[in-house]
Amino acid sequence: MTFRTGAAHALADGALIQRVSALHFALQRARVAAVGPDSTPPSVATQLATLRRLLLDADPRDETGMWFVRAGEGAVPLVVHTDAADALASLVVLKADVEERRGTRMRVVVAGGAEAHLVARELGAAGVGVVLLPVRAAPGTWDTRRT
Repeated sequence: MTFRTGAAHALADGALIQRVSALHFALQRARVAAVGPDSTPPSVATQLATLRRLLLDADPRDETGMWFVRAGEGAVPLVVHTDAADALASLVVLKADVEERRGTRMRVVVAGGAEAHLVARELGAAGVGVVLLPVRAAPGTWDTRRT
């Protein structure tokens, strides 16, 4: 949502500007502990395939599907949380594929982007924005190893 930072709280009169501002999707290597000891976390490739399917084939009559359809049409920005250069490169390819198949122009923003400098030219050419999180990223995980 979009809100006024100067408001006393979220329920104050005029604090809420827009209820839905963007659709967020995490594209990250999952930890086994996070999904349970007896299950296999989905790979980044599987997560990308899921995102592709949601952007291209979601049912617009379903509330979740409706938001992915809107993101694929460019009506609402898609914010993808990821750091790895390979995932960022795959995101550029995915964006181009969705735009070609839908005949639309998506609005995509990366949140994180620790390795975005490695594919900055490609991200810029594709019109993908990057919000660096944290501002001064330090390599603390495998996906941020080349920062």
